[in-house]
Amino acid sequence: MSRTARAVLPLLGALALTAALASPASAATANRTTVEGGQTYNLSLTAPNTAARTT
Repeated sequence: MSRTARAVLPLLGALALTAALASPASAATANRTTVEGGQTYNLSLTAPNTAARTT
């Protein structure tokens, strides 16, 4: 792995974790789908303030 990749990948992981922790509950539960076995996956990668709201 290149030196640049080793420097950038942890930063991207920290950014993703920060975004996940900062999202409001409504954004965290929007755009989810349940597949066989009851596993739930979040399909939205948009920022919480721009995510489409579902009712």
